[in-house]
Amino acid sequence: MMKKLTGIVIAFIILLFVFLVYQFGKSFAPGSYPYAEIYKINSSENNVIEAINQFKNINSDFKVPNVTIKNSGSYDLKQSEGRKENSHWNLNYFYIKQEDKIILTWTRPASNDRTDFALVSVNEGLDIGNWKFINKDLNNSENRKIKEQFEEFILTPIKDILKIKSQ
Repeated sequence: MMKKLTGIVIAFIILLFVFLVYQFGKSFAPGSYPYAEIYKINSSENNVIEAINQFKNINSDFKVPNVTIKNSGSYDLKQSEGRKENSHWNLNYFYIKQEDKIILTWTRPASNDRTDFALVSVNEGLDIGNWKFINKDLNNSENRKIKEQFEEFILTPIKDILKIKSQ
């Protein structure tokens, strides 16, 4: 009986150690956007950017209205910051009006005919400075909800635009 209990305690300690090492390692996530949820799209980045712009022209509710910073001023948050010099990412913003949230995304080429499209963070409301990283700062329920909204309202329609363009 004592041997069995000792084995269970040792197994628990090993599992606890592995869990703690994993959690500690996550705090050193590499890169500028280590927690981003990355979606693979089978199209060139130029085509994806064109589809994003077309999506926003068709669905103007997803364009970000003027924002405030610390509840003052009125600023135009560019719909697409584009790719800044020497940057790996083409940044885009979307507004989910019914949730009053701004979503930051990026695209980058994975190859000539594949693009990574990443959901990076979400800002609560139109006052900039309330950014929360996907897969890090949100609880599981909030994280799942924002991913589902992104996939349903933004990603799927953009993929549909790309399908129509490729026919």
